[in-house]
Amino acid sequence: MNDLYADCALFRDMIARSDRSRLMVSFQHFPRGACDDASLLLARFLRERDHGTFQRMSGKRGDDTHVWLEQGDWVSDITGDQFGDFPYGHAHVGKDRSWHQPFSGEDTGPADYRHLDGPIVVDLNKTYSCLSDGH
Repeated sequence: MNDLYADCALFRDMIARSDRSRLMVSFQHFPRGACDDASLLLARFLRERDHGTFQRMSGKRGDDTHVWLEQGDWVSDITGDQFGDFPYGHAHVGKDRSWHQPFSGEDTGPADYRHLDGPIVVDLNKTYSCLSDGH
């Protein structure tokens, strides 16, 4: 799973170093407010790097909502540091769910935006292309 962590960290770095004016509006204050779109794009990036498919997890803790990825027992989260109590630095890949448990995460299905409809798909594809071109 070291390769999974490295690829998650790489993708997060690609976002952090990007010209965010070229990305979807949800990335303008990354990681704040970008967890859903970032998770969907991360899932594509990981799938293309032969890490398989991931489930989109969505939860709420008080007034805060959050989205992250899971694959079996493994959590992959590159936006949790938008919250002040995220103990893992910029990215978390591992089996420790203690920080995520209070969100009472619900599996909302495969993290694959190809099954969505409408302008969101165009926006996600454009953002992914911008990130890929900058790498």
